[in-house]
Amino acid sequence: LIPIQLTVASAPAISISASAIDFGIIFINQNYSYTLQIENTGTESLLISEISTDNQDVSISFDPVALDPGDYINLPITFSTSNPGELLSELTINSNDPGTPTM
Repeated sequence: LIPIQLTVASAPAISISASAIDFGIIFINQNYSYTLQIENTGTESLLISEISTDNQDVSISFDPVALDPGDYINLPITFSTSNPGELLSELTINSNDPGTPTM
């Protein structure tokens, strides 16, 4: 006989529909929108506690949410500026995903 042992784990897992967002060339004082889908591909409830951006020209509307396995939310992201030139910004998502708590 050969003993077999395994451990079955259960955890939330965050997945997003895009790893980068490029608004392309835009015009001053115009609003541009993008919808990012955030999904729980894990087997436990995913708590998204905070979503933030490091630039005031990029706006999001978000309240903390718990997603059951297989559920998702659509996060609208809006960009508008009165300053010409290149803009680089980062979006940070904090959750209880043990493998990727911050992305």
